[in-house]
Amino acid sequence: MKDAPVVLENPVIRSIAETRGCSPAQVVLAWDMQRGISAIPKSVKPSRLLENFQAAEIKLSTSELQKIEAIDQNVRLVNGAFWVIEGGPWTLQSLWDTP
Repeated sequence: MKDAPVVLENPVIRSIAETRGCSPAQVVLAWDMQRGISAIPKSVKPSRLLENFQAAEIKLSTSELQKIEAIDQNVRLVNGAFWVIEGGPWTLQSLWDTP
């Protein structure tokens, strides 16, 4: 999406990563996992694959979770448009209950 914010460059995410000595990607993956959300990270680089696995060991504090949750950029990075096809059962409104 043009002009979409880059999650891994968010100052809150970067600050938490710096404090913990990990990467911003690990912070985001840990955040997803702690909330029970499935994440599908992608990489072909062995070092990044290892980094992704190591994110499972990171346990963010309640304060860190709250800081991340407070980030509201009012944007959907994945809008679901790929599910909407002519003659199909889905519309963006039915996917997200928004106009």
